[in-house]
Amino acid sequence: MKCEAPLKLLVVSTLPWIYPARLACQLRSAGFEVEAACLAGSAIEQACPPIPVHRLNPLREAAGIAAAIKRVEPFLVVPCDDRATGILHRLHASGSAARMRLIERSLGDPAGFAAVRSKRAVLADARGLGLQVPMTTTVSRRTDLEAEVARRGLPLVLKRDGSWGGKGVRIVRTPGELRGAWDELLSRSLAQAVRGVRQHKSLAPVAELFGLSPVDVDVQDYVAGLPANRAVVCEHGRVIAGLSVMALETQSETGAASVVRAVDHPQMAKTAAALVERLGLSGFVGFDFVVSEETGEAVLLEINPRATPISHLAIGGREHLPSEFAEAVTGFPAVGRPKALAGDTIMLFPNEISRDPASGYFATAAHDVPWDQPGLIAMVRRELEQARPGISAKFSTLAGAAS
Repeated sequence: MKCEAPLKLLVVSTLPWIYPARLACQLRSAGFEVEAACLAGSAIEQACPPIPVHRLNPLREAAGIAAAIKRVEPFLVVPCDDRATGILHRLHASGSAARMRLIERSLGDPAGFAAVRSKRAVLADARGLGLQVPMTTTVSRRTDLEAEVARRGLPLVLKRDGSWGGKGVRIVRTPGELRGAWDELLSRSLAQAVRGVRQHKSLAPVAELFGLSPVDVDVQDYVAGLPANRAVVCEHGRVIAGLSVMALETQSETGAASVVRAVDHPQMAKTAAALVERLGLSGFVGFDFVVSEETGEAVLLEINPRATPISHLAIGGREHLPSEFAEAVTGFPAVGRPKALAGDTIMLFPNEISRDPASGYFATAAHDVPWDQPGLIAMVRRELEQARPGISAKFSTLAGAAS
């Protein structure tokens, strides 16, 4: 389509992650008029120039997002975490015709909404398409898990339903690790709930504590290899642009990537495109894989129906998702593409600084630091300094390398 005025986007973030701010700034640079619905203290509030923010009440997130949609009247909504996507799905089911059209335009065919919220349903769809996925079963009792182990052997991967960021995943390699992994995934205590509320700025951990939110565990075959991710932006079941990376370092064994290498992996691209078409998806979507050490095959682990931490990356010779998205939606060239990072090995900010302040990648990888966003850098610097005094010196080193 051809648009005479900038199209409005509403970026929705219910977690205190940094990448929604990075993506919001780049969508604005690409030519969109961007506003955000987020919790107080969100990194988006540090954007320069400021991005208009509609603050969410953690007790009434859905109502807050609905109110922001009504005030902003956006052309598209961009969720940046699984809970935001789930809320938009519920708002679609209970909204006006205009709100339903907005959410369908933003996220795609509502027939696929239930599937993308269920990791096991997506894997079943992928298996039906003949795509490479690990065998997955669901258990709700330890005795059922023990039976699965007796039948399938070890190692296995346990995934807590409704978790994200690798925090609800355990790799079990020996029988002695089984009980501890199960207890960690299903343990519920007031202290843990309070920590969860503070960390995620959400009352979901409290609902889970009192049994208001059911918890199941998926049992998945373990695939030896490197974690990988493909981020795409799509429209009505068609991929507009995509970027694939392999993780060279992660913050923990099952945690977020901190150093990645951009790759061309046709199987990852084919798998993502097949599922985007099958589910009729629109907007930003991420796909998690593991690339087998033995065969090089990419095995799909799960889908993230939202923007992911690599969605903003601009790497030389690769597609820049926000710019490609703007051109596809508006019909005009993107207003401003960011300067591309040199090389294919990227140190993600601030993950690698947090993982290892003495990392060797400081000297060998491109640094994905938002130098054009001093408020964002200052916020991250304060938070890391509180957790690890003295780390500020590493920021000075980075600044010197960039100048």
